[in-house]
Amino acid sequence: MRDKDFFDRKLIILMKEWDYLQTHIARFDTISFSIRQWSVTIFTAFLGGSIALKNPQGMLIAIVPVLLLWRMDGLWKSIQLRLIDRNAEIQFFLASKEFEDAHTNLSMDSFVTPTMFQGFRKTTLWAKIINVLRAAALRNVLLSHIAILLFCFASYIFLRAWLP
Repeated sequence: MRDKDFFDRKLIILMKEWDYLQTHIARFDTISFSIRQWSVTIFTAFLGGSIALKNPQGMLIAIVPVLLLWRMDGLWKSIQLRLIDRNAEIQFFLASKEFEDAHTNLSMDSFVTPTMFQGFRKTTLWAKIINVLRAAALRNVLLSHIAILLFCFASYIFLRAWLP
């Protein structure tokens, strides 16, 4: 198909998709940061409560919400990774000879757009769980939540020795 208007519309859709992806990738970083802030807030609240109640076991209870927030952070990060992959796919296409050929032939048949969320429902539950676990194991997600969990354990040990 050699329709310039159709090609231009597809190109506009592709560029809007690319812009949308970049905006939402940054938004997911903000969400992840907020989740980590909540994890620190919960740790601090449990620490204050454990000291006030003179009950070091409260710090062990704090582990549960921190683990849940870690899982939630992994979930959001797994969605963000899909957006990052699609963003890279578009960037590679725009920088490729294939795009030059598409522009010359006024045909974008070789590259499908938009497809941002096409793959979300096509995976099994186990595949989704594995994606979330992989995302939760990423260095920037893992280190922040592991640090808070270690602080929970260290606080428990410290309070157990320090409180009467």
